[in-house]
Amino acid sequence: MKNFLFISAMSFLVLSSGCGKLRDQRAGVSLKNIFKGIGGLEEPTQHSLTATEILIATHICTSLQTKRNSLITHAGSIAYTFNVQRNDCNNKSTETSKQTFPIVLAGTDLEYSTTINYITDVVTEKTSALSAICKVMLDAGNTAKDVSNSNIVGDKLFTVAFLVSADKYETVQITTRLKDSKGSFNPLNSEEIKIATDASQLGAKYVGVEKVRIQNTPCSGTQVSTLQETWVGSIP
Repeated sequence: MKNFLFISAMSFLVLSSGCGKLRDQRAGVSLKNIFKGIGGLEEPTQHSLTATEILIATHICTSLQTKRNSLITHAGSIAYTFNVQRNDCNNKSTETSKQTFPIVLAGTDLEYSTTINYITDVVTEKTSALSAICKVMLDAGNTAKDVSNSNIVGDKLFTVAFLVSADKYETVQITTRLKDSKGSFNPLNSEEIKIATDASQLGAKYVGVEKVRIQNTPCSGTQVSTLQETWVGSIP
C-alpha cells in the first residue's frame, strides 16, 4: 500500500496593477475574474509539480493508462453504473438517480454513450487537462519529471492540483478557463476526480476508474451548480 500524503495546492493568484486583469507565471497569460473557488475548489498558481505531486500524478496517469488500454478492447460491450446527484444554482437537488452508461469509442477516445446532461468523456491519460503531464509521468526515460501544472489546449487553460482525499483516493482537481475574444481566460468550471489507483480499493479490474467525479459550473455571483457521479459498478 502506498503512503498517502495530504498536499495543499490552494494558493492564490495575485492581482496585478493597472488594468484590473490578473496574471501569474503562465507566460504572461491574461486572466480575468479570479475565483477563490468554484464549488469550493481553489485555483492553484502555476508551478512545476513538487515531488509529492509527481508521485501522485504518476500513480494516476499509470492507472488511467491501464484503464484506457483495457476499455479500448472492450468498448461497446461494457458499461459503468453511477449514482448521480445534481444540484441547481440555489443548491437545490434536482436529480438523484442511478444511471448506466455504455462505454464506446469516439475516434481514438473513449466516451460514455449518454446525453449531454451527463458527463460524456471517460478520463484517461490522454484527457486534455492531463495529457501533457501524463506524457512526462509515463516517460520512463525522463527522470527529471519537470512539468507544469498548467496547460493551454486550444482555447482552454487548464490548471490542476494533485492530492489525496480524506477517503484515501488519489485525486486530481482541475480548474478550466475559456479564452474570450479579447484573449483573456475566464473561469469556466472546476472538477474534482477521485481515481482508484490501488487494486485494494475497487479490485484490480477497476484500477483507473473515476470513483467520484464532481463538476462545478458558475452561475451568478458566487453560486454554482454541481453534478456528481459516483461509480457503483460495471456491466458485465
